[in-house]
Amino acid sequence: MQAFATFKSQAAKRYKDALCAHFEPQVSRSGEGDAVCIRFAFGECELDQKDGTLELTAHAEDSVRLARVTEVMSGYLERFAFRENPRLNWRTVAASRSDDAPANPGPRA
Repeated sequence: MQAFATFKSQAAKRYKDALCAHFEPQVSRSGEGDAVCIRFAFGECELDQKDGTLELTAHAEDSVRLARVTEVMSGYLERFAFRENPRLNWRTVAASRSDDAPANPGPRA
């Protein structure tokens, strides 16, 4: 499952860097430059910053874990960017039908 959110701010890079620095001792982080991925035991969140916007993409195996990723990322961004009062509106994308449906076995005899 995935969820997406964006936060427009001229300080987007600073907030991305603060989130990465905060989580670095506890989680695995991959990526350099503008795009990074923070991996938790329950899911992960990709962060990308461009043109004054911080883009967040959360990934997890199920809705409970996805909710945990979005709660953690939202909570810390709200703390770091409290002067701008960020309220992330996460948009969830359900698994596509081909991902969770069994393969078509063909016509029955």
